[in-house]
Amino acid sequence: MTTAAKTNFGKQLWMGPAAGVLVKVAELLTVTPPTITRETIDATSHDSTAGAQEFLVEGIYDPGEVPFQVHYIAGSTGDDAMITAVTDGVLRDFKIVVKSAAGTEDIEFSGYLTSYGPDEAPTTGKQTASGAIKVSGPLSQAASA
Repeated sequence: MTTAAKTNFGKQLWMGPAAGVLVKVAELLTVTPPTITRETIDATSHDSTAGAQEFLVEGIYDPGEVPFQVHYIAGSTGDDAMITAVTDGVLRDFKIVVKSAAGTEDIEFSGYLTSYGPDEAPTTGKQTASGAIKVSGPLSQAASA
């Protein structure tokens, strides 16, 4: 049997104004696509069968958060764009490009950049920065154009 596993190298993160042109985030090191979660409601009563807890799913789901890490280049166009995106609090559009069974898929969503800043700077190594995007609304995933 041949595996269908894919390597990570080549992932992309894109950011832009809502309904505007997206720009690729340069020097991307890591990006984690959002994990969609749905809360549950405990519906257990004294009548629950065999004393087992019963649950309902919440009517809404949380579309998740996207943590990422980039090379930190203070004062670069990308650095300035990230700082602006956090401080202005404006909803933006995002896209993550990932490998798929046959090419690549785009995970598209709107969200807010909720954090961005330089990471710890030990005496050795390279400068990096980390950020997080809070997804707002539904995600879409389809084959890249």
